[in-house]
Amino acid sequence: MTLANDKTDLTLSERDARYLLPHYTNLAKRAKAGGEVVERGERVYIHTSRGRRILDASSGMWAASLGFSEEGPVEAAIAQLRRFPYYHYGLDKTHEQAVRLAERLADLVPIRDAKVHFATTGSEANDFLVKFLWYRNDALGRPQKTKMLAHVGAWHGSTIATCSLSGIARCHNGFNLPIPGFLHLTAPNHFKNARPGEDEAAFVERLAEELESVIAREGADTICAMFVEPVGGAAGVIIPPHGYYSRIQQILRKHDILLVADEIITGFGRTGAMFGSQAVGIEPDAMTFAKGFSASYVPVSAMALSPAIHDGLLAGSDKHGFFAHGSTFAGHPVGCAAALATLEVIEQQNLIENVRAMGARLGERLAAYADHPRVGQVRGMGLMWAIELVADKQTRRPLRHPGATANQLSVECEKRDLIIRNLATGDTVAFAPPLIINAAEVDDAVDRFDGAFRATMDWIDARGFAD
Repeated sequence: MTLANDKTDLTLSERDARYLLPHYTNLAKRAKAGGEVVERGERVYIHTSRGRRILDASSGMWAASLGFSEEGPVEAAIAQLRRFPYYHYGLDKTHEQAVRLAERLADLVPIRDAKVHFATTGSEANDFLVKFLWYRNDALGRPQKTKMLAHVGAWHGSTIATCSLSGIARCHNGFNLPIPGFLHLTAPNHFKNARPGEDEAAFVERLAEELESVIAREGADTICAMFVEPVGGAAGVIIPPHGYYSRIQQILRKHDILLVADEIITGFGRTGAMFGSQAVGIEPDAMTFAKGFSASYVPVSAMALSPAIHDGLLAGSDKHGFFAHGSTFAGHPVGCAAALATLEVIEQQNLIENVRAMGARLGERLAAYADHPRVGQVRGMGLMWAIELVADKQTRRPLRHPGATANQLSVECEKRDLIIRNLATGDTVAFAPPLIINAAEVDDAVDRFDGAFRATMDWIDARGFAD
């Protein structure tokens, strides 16, 4: 048999196992079984080669904000491909789609007179921004001001710099990360991190004192910026207590430390506001975007910079005679066209209003689980909700083998053709369905989840995980 025939005789899953190095999985298991092949999508559902119609209540990776069959970004991408498929916006050239998208984004963001720079992925956007902020400080005569702050449990990307910026230990393990200069602070998760009897106001003040202590220890003249997710995604849909960000910003401004809002998950309607920063009271110096920026129909990401940051970059360019940064696919015209069309769909279909209405419905349905003895908390806003499982509700004692129960719950959901997010930080699962979801689809998701939840509670009891 020839090699070509040998390949033809294999299924796609078998070829996946043979040739692909996948991500976010057990590599040994995947190399044996291969991945389940997704063949097509419609609205909030995907269809696989096994004949399954799966309700994806995670939007892929928090990403498919318009679901899997919206025509607007598709037609915009096709039209741009036919006009011309690629060009950059560097080396004294530009193109209409990059200009229009930068203008549109600058008009939307809560940063006055923002400048926009494009990239391809969320990791790139955050990584490039770290690089830009270092460049700015060098131009301002303070090259030692390079350290970055972020939260424990936060996720900011997969590059060396952005994974170091992220505060998830299992994503550091084995990769020799984090590299020096990336510091992590207690997450503003009152449920998990508050001390006994500590109310939200006292909790916020303690975290403010922690920030002041870290700045005093490290030296304000060495700290460049703090990156935050307005609502922590991978950390478990963490909604900060009232007043947290205003208190943090007060301290950062006093010490000339910038605040960056990572809106890669929370941007473009996910929280029930256009940006998560607006939902939780952040006044950012810079913002980063991806995922819902183009509904992930074509990869595109961006950052929005305050005039103060942009002025520093201009100073650096004058100092060195050239801004020696570029990326081949940044501002790709097809990605920009898809992003422009996505913004049109969000506006024309009143999707932010839909997020508020369907988010309220999803939250109401999930709140029915809040009294269960194994549910520590149900929390969320817009169309991002989480259920955190515990062994003891009163003491917040975790279940045995942290992460195992959330994984089992996601497995039980898969059995019922439902995908949720099994998060990387303990026994928390999240719902983040496409923003187009309707009431029947919300109910379909929670109805499927209910059977999975009951089966998982039996699984916990059978193994004594709550003992």
